[in-house]
Amino acid sequence: MKLSELDIAAAAGCLQQWKHVKSSGRYRLGMAAHIIAAAVDSPYTESRINALMESALSGELAVYLPDEPSQRYRHDPNIPGAELRRVTMEAKPEDLNAWIRSHEPGNKFRFERPPAEDESDPLWKRDLALWRTLNHVQAACVLMGLDPYDRSSYLKSERMRDTVLKAIEDGEIEFEHSGMERGDVILAKSLAAWCDRNGIPWPLPWNFEETQEVTEAELRHENNSLRRSLTAAQEKVERLESEVSGLNSRISSDNGYVDKYEAKILRLESELAQAKISHPNGDATFSTDHKLLKQIGALALLLSEKSSRYKSGDKPNGSQIAAGVDDIVKAMPDANARGLGDSSIRASISEGLKLLAS
Repeated sequence: MKLSELDIAAAAGCLQQWKHVKSSGRYRLGMAAHIIAAAVDSPYTESRINALMESALSGELAVYLPDEPSQRYRHDPNIPGAELRRVTMEAKPEDLNAWIRSHEPGNKFRFERPPAEDESDPLWKRDLALWRTLNHVQAACVLMGLDPYDRSSYLKSERMRDTVLKAIEDGEIEFEHSGMERGDVILAKSLAAWCDRNGIPWPLPWNFEETQEVTEAELRHENNSLRRSLTAAQEKVERLESEVSGLNSRISSDNGYVDKYEAKILRLESELAQAKISHPNGDATFSTDHKLLKQIGALALLLSEKSSRYKSGDKPNGSQIAAGVDDIVKAMPDANARGLGDSSIRASISEGLKLLAS
């Protein structure tokens, strides 16, 4: 029969020894081997108890005798009664933990000093606190603070039994097949985790809940929570991507409008430069310059109204417009940039605005 199918209290006379363990804070080696096996859900094996014994006899594991609690025991096979003393050797939790780290490095279980006797907890609670598994009737009674061995508790716990069975059906509480007549049993660790998630205080005074591995039910619950968070994050990303796409479309549209008028200003300035070259003197030159400067001023006003980038206060921003023209000219292969300097463009815009205002 596997120890993992029984509660720790029934293992190796644990029930009889437990009161002594609470008062002394030490575990007999046989009992320690059973508790390690139960806590990590592995079958009890002679190899573990033999390894503990060998470490104790060699002096690697510090051990004590019940009648000599303050003096470390050094085994001497030649002393009368040595074999009997071997059976009663006890070890402290911290020394047993050091042994586990050295001999079973993959084992995460650690002993804790048992709490002192608390007479405020009834005996059935102190006994069940040592159990690794419960059936659904026992679990329901425990959650309601009822002694599962009291016949009247069965009727009183009917609704809680239905709740526990529904949680098992939904995969929130993990169970296993016991291989015994009592059928499937609930893992106390999983039941404690279910209580914690639902704000139900764990009613038993002490168990191995903190030292056991995470159960499948807990992992499923955490996985579902992460999936919900991931879905919400993906929906947010999709919404933000849609907003960014809309903004990019608007920016692209505005840039096309601005580029159109930048090109027109460039063409007019080029015509103005050509007019100055063709007619360096005379009224015709003045008339053409006059007209082109007005057009440049008007286009600068229009450009500033269509894009705030080209506006300074309530007037066109000559420097920004000149910079935009410069970018276009540089992008044109073999462009004749004469007369299109920054100062020249700003002066043309300024003169054009003055002519429009006169």
